[in-house]
Amino acid sequence: MTKTLSYLLAVFIALAAGCGQHGAERPNSSTAKAIPTTASAQDWQNLSQLKIAFGHQSVGENVLSGIEALAREHDVAVSVAETREALAAPGLHHFKIGRNGEPQSKLQDFDAAMSNDIAGTADIALMKLCYMDFDSEPNPQQLARDYIAELDRLASRFPQTTFVPVTAPLTTVQTGPKALIKKLMGKEPAGYEANAKRQLFNETLRQHYADRDVLFDIASIESGFGKVTIERDGQPVETLSPELTSDGGHLNDQGKHLIGNALVHHLANVARPDQAE
Repeated sequence: MTKTLSYLLAVFIALAAGCGQHGAERPNSSTAKAIPTTASAQDWQNLSQLKIAFGHQSVGENVLSGIEALAREHDVAVSVAETREALAAPGLHHFKIGRNGEPQSKLQDFDAAMSNDIAGTADIALMKLCYMDFDSEPNPQQLARDYIAELDRLASRFPQTTFVPVTAPLTTVQTGPKALIKKLMGKEPAGYEANAKRQLFNETLRQHYADRDVLFDIASIESGFGKVTIERDGQPVETLSPELTSDGGHLNDQGKHLIGNALVHHLANVARPDQAE
């Protein structure tokens, strides 16, 4: 009896160790890399002169909230306004696109918004999908190809606008006793499959834009640059750091600050069509 209990305890400990999210000690097969997460005074000045269009859903609201808070901290005037009209003045002009859980509706809606005068007046335009778009997505790599093709079409039609691709944001995964019980039953804890789908989407974008400094890799930042992972099918899968979230998906103040800073730096420095070599 004692041997049986000892064996079960050893199994419990081993499985519990595999149910959490892991740091740098985990091998990482993703191509997530460290990117700047600090915005300089020059970055803020550059940003204040740009007309930017941003199509998004709820995590996008978190990031914009972070940028507004940072602008107040730095005493910088940055206009953040919701609109689908032509952009008449510098600022972060944003609008909701499509429906969560239906990523193709977002591609179509972003195309429609860009075609109705926005792209012709924007210096930079970006479209971000939501983590919820991957819960039921059967083919994330094809979705990535569709996303890339949409931005390529818009870039061809509106060469004066820089279109900035964005990786899909992540979520945390289920941990603790419930996750352990699922593993003992041969089931996956919540968040494993969907984050694996997000990584397939994100890796397709990373590979496509590898030779251009245009991709904003929100997933890399959220996963501690590929260090916060779980293991699935023998491979590490990036997940959202619990330190950056309020509910497992949306950003808390720390996450808003970190990603807001990174986006300001990225948008202020992304190559413009007339500046490309």
